[in-house]
Amino acid sequence: MAADAKLILDDEASFRSQIIRNVYRTEINPLEKRAGDLNVTYVSLEEGGEIGIIAGGAGLSMATMDAVYALGAKPAAFIDLGGGISRERMKESLHLMTETPKLRGIMINVFGGINNCLTMASGLADFLDEKPTGIKIVVKMRGHEQEEGWRILERYGIPTVKFETTDVAIRLLMQVLAKEVTAGGTHHQ
Repeated sequence: MAADAKLILDDEASFRSQIIRNVYRTEINPLEKRAGDLNVTYVSLEEGGEIGIIAGGAGLSMATMDAVYALGAKPAAFIDLGGGISRERMKESLHLMTETPKLRGIMINVFGGINNCLTMASGLADFLDEKPTGIKIVVKMRGHEQEEGWRILERYGIPTVKFETTDVAIRLLMQVLAKEVTAGGTHHQ
């Protein structure tokens, strides 16, 4: 039994069906609208979530989200970068994610096949140069031009998981967030 579903209709294809044109359309989340303009997908998840997920592909996005839940955290939203991400779109995707309410951390999980690791790391560097943020970021990244990408992340002090699993990367992000809470005088359980 399906307990929930999310349906996104492509406005550009609405001419194909009178039924689709006649469907009552609720107001689109402004972050989802901006994501569409960037040619990425933004999905809001849990109102109380604190972790944003940026991943390269719907399958990797969903698997990362499941791992976040399995490790006891709550995802706030995810962005599916799809394929062929540019440096600028990576930077703008990060800007978009940081506008998610109550966000404390971002888990970037990408495999550089269609997307290039150097390009993605460069977009992250551009974002950090433009908008220093208190939001903690952990990256798990492998693939095409990974070493070059890793060097950029290292220069920016971004914790990077190179050869371990997604679970290891999420645990690292959770540890970073726990240290932040503990340093702020609040006990984290």
